[in-house]
Amino acid sequence: MSNNQKIAVGVVILVLVVFFGYKAVQQKQMDNLEAQNATTTEQRLPSEATNSSDNALSQDAQAIDVQLQGLDADATVIDEGINDDATSY
Repeated sequence: MSNNQKIAVGVVILVLVVFFGYKAVQQKQMDNLEAQNATTTEQRLPSEATNSSDNALSQDAQAIDVQLQGLDADATVIDEGINDDATSY
């Protein structure tokens, strides 16, 4: 095998290692984000449907407020995405 072929094989292997390492880091970040979202969603859930005490109603109102704030944030991001100028990238 010539030197050029050895260099080419080495570069391909290096690119594959970097690619799979990048993918692994991305997947770990995605898993962490999903785990974080799962725990925060549990805290935002309304109380039981049969409970109508003032405390439960207050908890439900707070959960709805948090969910609406998340919806507003999502709508803002969508609006910004729609208004982005595709030629600037």
